[in-house]
Amino acid sequence: MSKIIFLDVDGVLNTNSDRMTGRSDVLKPKLLEQFGKIVAATKAKIVLSSSWRFHPQLCQVLSSALVQVAKVPEKDIIAMTGEARDGD
Repeated sequence: MSKIIFLDVDGVLNTNSDRMTGRSDVLKPKLLEQFGKIVAATKAKIVLSSSWRFHPQLCQVLSSALVQVAKVPEKDIIAMTGEARDGD
C-alpha cells in the first residue's frame, strides 16, 4: 500500500511570522529537514495541495528545497491536486 502526504506549504514548511513580513515564500530549513525525516521514515510520496501549486516559480523553489534540504528523492514528488473550486 502506498503512503501519500498531501503537502500544504504555508504553516508547515514556513511560519505565520513569515506571512507577517510578506514573505510567505520563505521555507525554513529546520522544518524542511523534519519533513524529510517524516518522508524517509514513512516512505511516503508527496502530492502538493498548497496554493503554491498555482505559481510555477514557487513550485520550483519548493521542489529544489525538498530535494536539496529535505533530501526527498525527486521521484517521490508525484503530483499536485486539481484546480481550486469557488469558496476554497
